Amino acid sequence: MDITSCLQAKVSFHESERRFSPIFNDPCQFIGLLATEGIVLAVNQKAFHFGELQTQDVV
Repeated sequence: MDITSCLQAKVSFHESERRFSPIFNDPCQFIGLLATEGIVLAVNQKAFHFGELQTQDVV
């Protein structure tokens, strides 16, 4: 069984995560990730702490 494409996808995912994580977790910015439909997918911890929010408040 050839797992080359699976391994390439895994490497690509980890590289993308490595580049995205420092931007998303910037301690000086409130950042949210939205789907094209406007649905909140993720919010960084700075936004949660500043607004004293819980996950259910954001969703």
